[in-house]
Amino acid sequence: MEAIYSPFKKVVDLLVKLECWVGIVLFGLTGIIMASQIFMRRILNLPFIWAEDLTVFLFVWMTFLERQFCTIVRQSSPLIAL
Repeated sequence: MEAIYSPFKKVVDLLVKLECWVGIVLFGLTGIIMASQIFMRRILNLPFIWAEDLTVFLFVWMTFLERQFCTIVRQSSPLIAL
């Protein structure tokens, strides 16, 4: 595995950093959209129609990206305990 990984180490490291920042941005966007949805629905009584669907979409993509991030950084898959 190391022989395959070593020539592309700089590229992989850059992609890992990029994935980390994209995950942070998606997480922040999810929080902002949810907070604005709560404000619009509870205070102004004018809910956004698209907010809940967008937060689910962002959460799914955030999960995909962070799974890849955990696999590359930790060299193993994250465990899910039921």
